[in-house]
Amino acid sequence: MAEFAPGSVTFLIAFPAFNEAAAIGPLLREALAALPAGGGVLVVDDGSGDQTAALAAEIAGTQPVQLVRHGVNRGLAAAVRTIIEQAVVLLTPDGSLVILDADGSHSPAQIAALREKAATGCDVVIASRYAAGGEIRGVPAHRRFFTTFSKLIYRAMLGPPPARDLSCGYRLYRAELLRRAVAAFGDNLIVETGFGVMVELLTKLAWLGARVGEIPLVLRYDLKQSPSRMRLGRTIREFIFLLWRLRAERGRLRPPKAA
Repeated sequence: MAEFAPGSVTFLIAFPAFNEAAAIGPLLREALAALPAGGGVLVVDDGSGDQTAALAAEIAGTQPVQLVRHGVNRGLAAAVRTIIEQAVVLLTPDGSLVILDADGSHSPAQIAALREKAATGCDVVIASRYAAGGEIRGVPAHRRFFTTFSKLIYRAMLGPPPARDLSCGYRLYRAELLRRAVAAFGDNLIVETGFGVMVELLTKLAWLGARVGEIPLVLRYDLKQSPSRMRLGRTIREFIFLLWRLRAERGRLRPPKAA
């Protein structure tokens, strides 16, 4: 199984995965096809009860894929936290990290477009459902409602959002920005425990002065191989609490913007 040396990876493609045995094999093969020279793939298996880890380990035996396992299911936020912890150690100073979902709804084929956008000077690039040319297929009505609601309440509580798509997990991050964020926020970089982790992370990176870009994403929710784990009522409550916490802590947590 691949074990990357610290500071040796120029480009890291990472998957937070929980019970994604139906999708993980084909996705890893697609990710490997999109991987530039010097790159690697990271799978964080978040306590899956199916064959997700075994399938990833099989591919890792012959390919540049590293598997990190959580002994028990700790949730998306914990998996993203583990990915960032690994990325700041493994990536070269000018390297980049891409995180995407492991359920089949995000295509690694768009990684090339993320890299092209980053080359224009962006620190974070989001594969955005709401950029010109973006499209959503097969998304349930309750998820569409939450997306609209979240943008409205974000603006009301925190001001103009840093991007049109706040919650999509398909993003590229520059390693230099992630290292500055870890230095600035420490253990407070990710406090959220639920689906709001992507909003929290983007907000705090924007507080650091991150240049955020977006490319259009055709979200194929109809290709998703696992059932949705979002519970609308609980997600709304958690999101409102997250925004209240960010609003209350903004003055204490937000470091000065980079010059």
